[in-house]
Amino acid sequence: MLSGWFSVIPAGRVASLAKLSGAQSAADGAWSEKLAKQLTHTPKGDLLIRNARLFDPRDLTVTPDTSVLVRNGHVVRVGPDPN
Repeated sequence: MLSGWFSVIPAGRVASLAKLSGAQSAADGAWSEKLAKQLTHTPKGDLLIRNARLFDPRDLTVTPDTSVLVRNGHVVRVGPDPN
């Protein structure tokens, strides 16, 4: 068994631990990248997110019932949800 925080290997293979750990990390990274590409969807047009809770880090407030308009990966407008 080999992970980033715990490893169980035969005593005669301890010298291989760094190489095995590197190979495991590379395999994990490749798997994660493949999965992210399969599951990611980029909208073709504008994306309107309604009924969002908007967090303002300046004063640590949360504003409920907010609409956020995203265009080309950038937030272009934020405002209250229409009633």
